[in-house]
Amino acid sequence: MRTLFRFISLLISILTTFSQGILNFHNRGQHDPSMPPFYDAWVTLPDGTRAAGNAFTAGLYLVNPNDTLTLLATSPFRTGPGAGLIVQASTIPVPGHPPFSPATFRARVWETVAGSFENAAAAGMLHGEFPTRFPNNNIPIAELGTPFGIQPPPPPYTDSLLPFTLIPEPRPIALFAAAAILLLTAQRRIS
Repeated sequence: MRTLFRFISLLISILTTFSQGILNFHNRGQHDPSMPPFYDAWVTLPDGTRAAGNAFTAGLYLVNPNDTLTLLATSPFRTGPGAGLIVQASTIPVPGHPPFSPATFRARVWETVAGSFENAAAAGMLHGEFPTRFPNNNIPIAELGTPFGIQPPPPPYTDSLLPFTLIPEPRPIALFAAAAILLLTAQRRIS
């Protein structure tokens, strides 16, 4: 009886895993009709260098029907000449979306020490969202791939990502201080 229970549990686990659609998450070899045939969507820092190693994290998010985001996967960046590119194209399962179904995604990058995109934004650390040609930086996928190999490989890619530069979000107190300095400087010039 115990063996039968284990077998059924294993079978349910396998069926649950294989009932999820999949896609590849990367920012290399992108295709977008508004850009050159194939291009890399580099992630650059404000000083012109590129995001590298474990210092930065790229995250793939599922856009839910109510426009909330669910983090599906994260990846560090390459180093050396490949800096600015996600470590490797990785196949990501999409819970709640069976193979051949449509889904919408977004991709974000943040300083890893922040722990999340939201924390990086709140702390004024480097962060950003990959722009795309679609509204809200969405990445629509018409049909997710299948782990069964029925669909010709490879599974769909997160195409249409565009290169961008990470930004620090200034804290409100810094904005207030800058505005005060500008007002004082302008007042002295008028006097």
